[in-house]
Amino acid sequence: RERLRETIRDVPDSAEAYWQLGRVEQALGDAGAVQAFERAATKPLVAGRARLYAVIGQAYHAQFDLDRAAAAYRQRVGIAPNDRDAHFDLGEVYRAQDKLDEALVEYLAAALIDPANARTFGMIGQVEAAAGRDEQAVVMLRRAVTLDGGLLDARYALSRALLRLGRTEEAQQELSAFEAAQAKAMDAQRRQFLDNQQKIDDVLKNK
Repeated sequence: RERLRETIRDVPDSAEAYWQLGRVEQALGDAGAVQAFERAATKPLVAGRARLYAVIGQAYHAQFDLDRAAAAYRQRVGIAPNDRDAHFDLGEVYRAQDKLDEALVEYLAAALIDPANARTFGMIGQVEAAAGRDEQAVVMLRRAVTLDGGLLDARYALSRALLRLGRTEEAQQELSAFEAAQAKAMDAQRRQFLDNQQKIDDVLKNK
């Protein structure tokens, strides 16, 4: 970290030095790492500015500074308008801010860029449900679970939307599918945990 700070004093316009300093501070758990990334974004860059704003947005989002996260993600979208993840991440921040209309616009943009992404349709459906538009929510959520039957939050949201619409039998079917998918996911996690534990035990035995 000190070497990088020395480099910055010697070459104050080095975006790379600020970027590397941010990475080091981030690895050390320093919340001020985002400031180094922001300074890097103000310096001349050949490429990678969108990625830089993604990292800035993620850092502020993790700190629950949603206004600054949204500002960084808007910069990212402006630089890379055809990046699905850029729109999706901005939609996530807007949703956290309860700006449902703005979130919906970004999720729809992400869906247009990549119409095969189940998670995007799941979030569109959840926004529609939160806005009280259950018919539209059901269409989007069905699309999501068709693309990925193991998408638990979308499956559960679909069962709730159907129930609110009075389509009780369909709601129960989706709830049963949710419970089955949830049990399968938990079983997979349990097996992975046991497998990891066995690997650790094998390493310790061989020492």
